[in-house]
Amino acid sequence: MLVLKNKQLLFKSFVTTCNMKRWIVKLFETDQVQNRRGIQYWRSKVLNGILLLTCLFGFGAYAFGMYMSFFAKVYTVALVDTIAYGFLLYINFNKKLSYNFRSKSLIAVPLLISIGLIIILGPAGAGHTYLIGYSILSSLLLGLRGAINSLIVTFSFIIVIALGLYFEIFGNLMINDYTPLMWITVALNSFAIAAITSLPLAMLVNGLEKTIDNQMEMQSQLEEYIGQIRIAKGKAEESDQLKTKFLANMSHEVRTPLNAILGFSELALNEMYKDDEERNLYLKTIHQNGNYLLKIIENILDFSMIESKQLKSNLISVNLNELFNDLNVIYGLKKTDQLNIIFETYPDDKYITTDANHLKQVFINLINNALKFTSKGEIRIGYKLHNNTIKCFVKDTGIGIKAEDQQTIFKRFTKLETEDKFRDGTGLGLAISKAIVETLGGSIWVESEEGIGSIFHFTIRDEAAIHIID
Repeated sequence: MLVLKNKQLLFKSFVTTCNMKRWIVKLFETDQVQNRRGIQYWRSKVLNGILLLTCLFGFGAYAFGMYMSFFAKVYTVALVDTIAYGFLLYINFNKKLSYNFRSKSLIAVPLLISIGLIIILGPAGAGHTYLIGYSILSSLLLGLRGAINSLIVTFSFIIVIALGLYFEIFGNLMINDYTPLMWITVALNSFAIAAITSLPLAMLVNGLEKTIDNQMEMQSQLEEYIGQIRIAKGKAEESDQLKTKFLANMSHEVRTPLNAILGFSELALNEMYKDDEERNLYLKTIHQNGNYLLKIIENILDFSMIESKQLKSNLISVNLNELFNDLNVIYGLKKTDQLNIIFETYPDDKYITTDANHLKQVFINLINNALKFTSKGEIRIGYKLHNNTIKCFVKDTGIGIKAEDQQTIFKRFTKLETEDKFRDGTGLGLAISKAIVETLGGSIWVESEEGIGSIFHFTIRDEAAIHIID
């Protein structure tokens, strides 16, 4: 029966030991993802583990020490142990305390205990063990600087005790069991053990700190690169979708005028017309579609130059009123009973130094765009001068632009479609206009409301002083 009880007790002890092992392993387990929090995370983890283990396992040492203190009637040791253990419990369970305070307090406990045990109990106490533990904790929680400071404190303590023994200032305390020479011999051995354990440990901790810092920096750079790659990927996918849409549009835009040119030219060559009037109509249709095809090709070439950053400006003095007169000649024929096209000019000639062709191209793109979406009302084109900048606008009373489309309308290959009517175009006009305006030192934007109309604004920087010629 006794043997059975002993076996059961042994088995329970084994199970308890295994459970304790698993608990300790879980206590010091860490998530690798926490690397990004740096060495401070690991030091806090180690500090919490040491405090908890010290409070748990220290209770047995504290209880035994109290028993021995009262048995030997050395009540001072009981007081020191009680203060030390109570303080450990305080810094362990009070999580509001800072890491700096908790770590230095934990380090101070073995130092104070070692001082008390060495002075009170002398060779009979375990003061040297606590003194070595003080240096190890300092190196572990505070790094190389903490290890060096702890060794300086330890060496200073050795000198102070040696002087105290030499001048016999300790009275009846058990430290007097040491002679000065014996104390120095024993203490220097403890100091040597503390040095050869704490300094390499501190170097290891500092090395880990630098390694973790480097990993954090590399991880930060990697995350930044991944973010850039994702952005680039998104832009590439968007560009691919837009190009696919562009090619589909181009397939229609190019084929339509080509079919007209080939069809009507074949009719004209085979003299399949009634009279000269019908033949001239065929030739006019061929001419119009040829111009439209040329416009498509020019847009593609302009866009290619912009994409390759080869768009250059030829700066000259431009008379804005003359530029508007040229545009009025081009678009005067577009006026109808329901649609009026108005060019606002100043009585006096106004000049600006810029690229005339590019400025004219922007106006043409915006006016053509307004004509596509405006069947009645008016299209108003004008400009205002302000210091060294010209602010231009093209205003229409067309169908307007949806708010969500206003964010993408200047992107390449973007082509707005409406439910009631198919609109021709390559989807490059506004993108080209934006690139030209920015090349000329300005900006472009749109204000629009569905059913009311749109206003395209753009600014152009004057490369010389604006002046008025009377």
